[in-house]
Amino acid sequence: MTEGTRSVAAPIRDWKGKVVSALTVVGPIQRMQDYKIPTIIRVVKEAAKEASERLGYDERFIRKTINI
Repeated sequence: MTEGTRSVAAPIRDWKGKVVSALTVVGPIQRMQDYKIPTIIRVVKEAAKEASERLGYDERFIRKTINI
């Protein structure tokens, strides 16, 4: 939380679905302009999903387990 910066983050989950970490991208507002944010969000979410899957996270299994 520094003035003049923006950040985008996504959770990284373990095989139980517990958040064990996060992936964050931080940059100056001059480089993280409004029109770039949707792309940054997509990339960060995909990278966090891949990291979670490497830890054994399977969203389909978790959803079945908790009846979503």
